[in-house]
Amino acid sequence: MDKERIQKFWEKCGFNSFPSQEQRYVSYPSRSLHSRYKTRDVLEYVPVTKWIYPDGGTLSSLPPIDLNNLVKYAVPKLEQVDNELRQISFTYNYSQTITCEITRENDFIYAVDKDPATALFLAIEKALKEQIRKLEE
Repeated sequence: MDKERIQKFWEKCGFNSFPSQEQRYVSYPSRSLHSRYKTRDVLEYVPVTKWIYPDGGTLSSLPPIDLNNLVKYAVPKLEQVDNELRQISFTYNYSQTITCEITRENDFIYAVDKDPATALFLAIEKALKEQIRKLEE
């Protein structure tokens, strides 16, 4: 999964970014010919992206895709936008893959992967895309 795809997913789950500046040491090449140091560190303000989490916290990075974060942030967002949601289940397949199935009132959405977190991510991503498309119609 690429970084941009994960960022779009978390934005759909209620994460908001805002530009900020932090003081950080930045290394520059030394210009002095007689200097024994190849770089010099300068304290500067550097633009960074901060993230406001749905629970109000602020951090400098998005959470990783794992079961804890998906259940904490993505599942409540799915419940909020999809009032037909009934259950989320996992099935271990003989091919050593895991199927994550999101059951709704009239249909279901599923995704298959070797990692349960990735399977849940893919299934929620499909469900959120579908719900957002329905809301736009």
